[in-house]
Amino acid sequence: MTMVVRDEADVLEANLQHHLRQGVDVVLVTDHASQDATPEILERYARAGAVTVLREEADTLDQATWVSRMARLAAVEHGADWVLNSDADEFWFPVAGTLKGALDAVPKRFGRLAVPRRDFVPRPGEEPFHERMVVRERESRNRRGDPLEPKAAHRASPDVAIDHGNHAASGPGLGALLPIPLLEILHFPVRGYDQFERKVIRAGLGYEALEDRPPDVGRDQLELLEIQRRGDLPQHYADATLSEEQIRAGLDAGRLIVDRRVELSLGERPSSNGAAGLDPSDVAVVAMVRRMLDELDRGAATAEELREARRELEETRVSLEALRGSRLIRLTRPARRLYYRLRGGAV
Repeated sequence: MTMVVRDEADVLEANLQHHLRQGVDVVLVTDHASQDATPEILERYARAGAVTVLREEADTLDQATWVSRMARLAAVEHGADWVLNSDADEFWFPVAGTLKGALDAVPKRFGRLAVPRRDFVPRPGEEPFHERMVVRERESRNRRGDPLEPKAAHRASPDVAIDHGNHAASGPGLGALLPIPLLEILHFPVRGYDQFERKVIRAGLGYEALEDRPPDVGRDQLELLEIQRRGDLPQHYADATLSEEQIRAGLDAGRLIVDRRVELSLGERPSSNGAAGLDPSDVAVVAMVRRMLDELDRGAATAEELREARRELEETRVSLEALRGSRLIRLTRPARRLYYRLRGGAV
């Protein structure tokens, strides 16, 4: 896994713990002039052999160059099979099982994944972010109302190039883009106002100083920087922080979902979706995904069958989140029906 970090002490250790539990072998991190406890956290994990740290002190945020460098090092110096290009506030999950198990199942002719992201709703409080932020958007969108850009995972290559934002990977011999969403990212971009304002200023100034920046690179960050300069960022944050009534309405309408996977992953005992093992419903989803991958590898799936497979996988994923997120949901007839169908039993 690669990451560019700057003053991410509130989320960094949780990120490392989660991904190491999920089967990531080493994390390559470019520390961009951090001033908080980020360097100390990285040094501790580096001494344990889990993290390799590079330093950058420039004013500019040249993410594409730095991530491409790390992705190539992963191939050349670390013998990686796959590389996940992440941020410190992003937690990668497979639809079931572990990251390593999911990627091991990808047919050889596919070498790139576009991984969707789901944003969590900001929630005030003093508790760790993963304990108080357990409600997320079902489908997240950017500031222009378009679906939130995915992140790139790819087979390791010494010549890979990653674009700004980690949204795509390119290079000779990478292979085709896998057409089903095998992984997803749970995203915690706003964890409190002070953290949010620091992030807006750092990222905005970094992109502002980047020479020859294409117009679409850093666009959202620069817009947020202008909002901060006008003094409107507190109101922007307040608008994003939903009331309890708004959350209940969003849950009832299906726009929001309770999702406790990060909380479970970071608990004292890893969740059943971690490296410790699978529950029966996860086993069934793994079997479903492997069947889809086998059909893709044989070239047996038509475009219509792929669309139907993606729809079925998405519906199953959302239903499983409900099962994992609440014990009460197991008492409802639809949840019981899904649970036993996935187990291969009868209601």
